[in-house]
Amino acid sequence: MRAAFILSLLVILTSSCAGLRIFEPAYEQNANAEVLRYDGKPYIRSVMERTEVSAQLIKAGRRNVVLDVFFYNDTDLHFTISPNDVKVTGYNELGVPATFRVFTAEQFIRRRNTRSSIIGGAVALVSLASVIALAADGVAAGGVENQLLWWGIGTLPSVVGATRPVAPYLADDGLARPHTLFPGKAYQGNVMIRGNPEYFHLIEIQVPINVVWHRFDFVPPLRK
Repeated sequence: MRAAFILSLLVILTSSCAGLRIFEPAYEQNANAEVLRYDGKPYIRSVMERTEVSAQLIKAGRRNVVLDVFFYNDTDLHFTISPNDVKVTGYNELGVPATFRVFTAEQFIRRRNTRSSIIGGAVALVSLASVIALAADGVAAGGVENQLLWWGIGTLPSVVGATRPVAPYLADDGLARPHTLFPGKAYQGNVMIRGNPEYFHLIEIQVPINVVWHRFDFVPPLRK
């Protein structure tokens, strides 16, 4: 019980400081894309060849971001969408690119389970005061390896599918996986991404659907 209580407190401390912040769409987007807002939160909608991809990018820790992505098939064909093939490139202030890591749902679940077991064992050995100090140190150091918020994410509140007439299929855990998309159907999920925060100056995301690549450009969240 003590370990569970301390772990819960640590999650609250770290998540309250790190929080979820939404990246802003870059000023310039492809001609096929438009920037929209729902409930004050921005996302980008891209439509090409009767397929739609809408995307929102969420900052969840120092190195981690979550892509909330929505697919819609307005064609007469069915095809398989593969969120595992999403490509993410970050750029620093000088325009130098870096490739970010995109986790499959299975990779993320394995790493989350491993991380949870390690944290659970470690917490049982420390005092409440030590936990508070650990949380403070982690926040002061920019959240170094205390990404409990990201590792604990299930289904995030979504805006990209909120106004659609077709309710998207969404997995119970919220994670995006390969999926057969039939005509008139929609799909939605979260893609987990990790990158170097020095390359968050501009984040370029390319999402494939029916052999067409939809591109989205995001810049860092506005500071409040």
